Amino acid sequence: MRASYIYSAVFGFLLGILWQSVLNLNTTFVVFLVILGFFLLVILRFNNKGIESIIFIVLVIFSMVIGVVRMQVAQEVNNSNKSALNYLVGEIVDFKAVIVDEPDKRERNILLTVKSERGFKVLVKASVYGKYNYGDTIRVVGKLGRPQNFINKDNGKEFDYVGYLAKDGVHYIIKSYKITTISESKGFDIKARLFSIKRRYLDSLNSLIPEPQSALAGGITVGSRRALGQDLTEAFRNTGLIHIVVLSGFNITVIIIFLLRVLSWLPRVISYSFVGLMVILFAILTGADAPVVRASAMGILGVLALTLRRTYAITRALIIVASIMVFWNPYILVKDIAFQLSVVATLGLIYISPHITSCLSKKLPFWLSEIIGTTISAQIAVSPLLLFYMNKLSVVAVLVNVLVLPIIPLAMLVTFLAGFIGMFYTPIALPFAFGAHVMLSYVIWVVEVFNKLPFSTLSI
Repeated sequence: MRASYIYSAVFGFLLGILWQSVLNLNTTFVVFLVILGFFLLVILRFNNKGIESIIFIVLVIFSMVIGVVRMQVAQEVNNSNKSALNYLVGEIVDFKAVIVDEPDKRERNILLTVKSERGFKVLVKASVYGKYNYGDTIRVVGKLGRPQNFINKDNGKEFDYVGYLAKDGVHYIIKSYKITTISESKGFDIKARLFSIKRRYLDSLNSLIPEPQSALAGGITVGSRRALGQDLTEAFRNTGLIHIVVLSGFNITVIIIFLLRVLSWLPRVISYSFVGLMVILFAILTGADAPVVRASAMGILGVLALTLRRTYAITRALIIVASIMVFWNPYILVKDIAFQLSVVATLGLIYISPHITSCLSKKLPFWLSEIIGTTISAQIAVSPLLLFYMNKLSVVAVLVNVLVLPIIPLAMLVTFLAGFIGMFYTPIALPFAFGAHVMLSYVIWVVEVFNKLPFSTLSI
């Protein structure tokens, strides 16, 4: 199949999702699109002129129908769940539920995504001093409410918190009065086992490296959601370095390259298969957020291409992966900012970075031109979205990335060795912990210094 046909079909599908998300079309419009598509097919059958153009139009229309219908199905399910517990909103509820996602520890509380016995997802705000794990069955007592949008203090814009939670099927929120653990996770659940290993690893890092370096260590290696603190997190955003903390394609690429080099002595099929499996397990371990899933899926496709000795068409891989993710959960196209930034940044790296890097490599060392080129490309690509959502743009991002990114692969390796070895025998882990502390302290120092500059961000 020609690539242009694939792009036409994907464009129509995404347009259908977007159109239905914004305009909330009815069934009549879908029927109209189907009739229009068949009408064009008839023209195609009896008219040999302009066949290519008509094929593209027909593909777009029928793909658009699929997109609209897929979004309508998601909206029906969403609306059904959204109204199911309306009669209990504002009341004190007492129910049993299972924690279905990794607890999200913040500065003031822990956010638990739980599923009740009736199958509804609820976001529970628990005490920061509680101990909760994925898969635990708990009893929750609290006041049932609905999430509310709020105004971002930095830019004065309203954040669609309702839509952000709705993309994951969460429509209710509880500020708990009392939580009791009924039973801990049992049985062989691969996700529960991975989260258990992750907790042991983070506890090891926490015992070896002080805060805030340990929080950063967990972020760059396993995507830990443990808060860096509001001020420091904002500093990472203002300096354009937040992508190393929340795990992006950069971190996944570092891991894949490292594993491929370590296993280069094995037969190609075995080493590449092992790398693919490790990437899948790593994506699950980090919580499988949209940017990580996208980066991991593209990485696996790249490894598969190497295994089969086939050319890796990165643009086609991005389109296929993004389309499958949107088909699985249509809400991420409009409601998931991280997914949007991840895809757009990748497009910038594909189409802008080679030109900038080529120009810079004539006067700068290759490694430096690569870092500057990729940073500028990603910034150019995501700037419109950042300005739209946050009304600000980092002015110092390129310089900060040049100063920090060269040491991140080594920092990830040393940090991982410190945490992993510390899980079994602390004395041997101490030298690695010291090295990790030095490098992470340097990263934080660079971020804080540039964040204090009066011109570090451009606000519009």
